[in-house]
Amino acid sequence: LRNIVDKILKFTDTDEVFSKWSFKAQENTEESPYRQWMIIFGVVLLILVPYLMILKNEINKRKKVEIRLLETKRELENALNIKTAFLANVSHELKTPLTAIMGFTKLLMKREENPKKQQLLENIQVAGDTLVTFIDNILDLSKLEAGKVELKYRRINLRNMIDNIERICNGLNK
Repeated sequence: LRNIVDKILKFTDTDEVFSKWSFKAQENTEESPYRQWMIIFGVVLLILVPYLMILKNEINKRKKVEIRLLETKRELENALNIKTAFLANVSHELKTPLTAIMGFTKLLMKREENPKKQQLLENIQVAGDTLVTFIDNILDLSKLEAGKVELKYRRINLRNMIDNIERICNGLNK
């Protein structure tokens, strides 16, 4: 439609068209203003319709994108919930046997008199405590993602922590 209007305007002398309109308006004063407004309205429609169609298509595209984004958001939230539940379950499954290992290590430490074996058992104990702390951190991360965490500030003995790391590393090097 737009191309047709452009071709008509290209081959038509606008002064001639307006002179005919004004001439007809002088001939028949009752019909002329109505016809002029209808022609103007028709031209405006010819110009606006393609733009309105484009606008409608853009709105439809944006709605489809918005729907896809909402679906993706729901899928991601579901995946996050599954991951959180998985981490919590795995952490608990790891912590249960580790607690038993730690208990047996403490029992052996009480009975063992050989200093070298005592040192090895202490290394197992420190490594186990580190692993328990790591698992607790994973559980805390799961709680944090679920919005169920309470932060607690506490003092730590940095010297003991470094000594424990050094002891574990020295035990691994032997």
